[in-house]
Amino acid sequence: MEHDRLSRIISEKERKGAELEEKIEALSLYGKQRKEEAKTLQGELDRVQDACENEIREKEGTMASLRSELGSIRSVHEQEMAELRVTIEDIKGQLVAAKSTLSDRTNLIRDMVEQTKAYQNDSE
Repeated sequence: MEHDRLSRIISEKERKGAELEEKIEALSLYGKQRKEEAKTLQGELDRVQDACENEIREKEGTMASLRSELGSIRSVHEQEMAELRVTIEDIKGQLVAAKSTLSDRTNLIRDMVEQTKAYQNDSE
């Protein structure tokens, strides 16, 4: 009887041990799968991060190029505006001179008309 009881206890312990070994094996397999999945995900994450960094560098290069181009365009625009201001000032000066000449000629014609009228009045 004692022997049967000990046999049952040993059988029970062996069965529990076998169950625990199965659980340990299942958990080990689960851990290995998760570890592989983590490696795969880390690889994908690294690839995406590299792609993002490359794209950022590319965009920064494009922005630097556009800033440089904008600076050049701004410089050309400022130069053109300065040249236009000089041209406008020249035209204003020419207009003042033309106005003065026109005024002088108008006065001259007025004097000539008055002289002609006076000559006609003297002739009559």
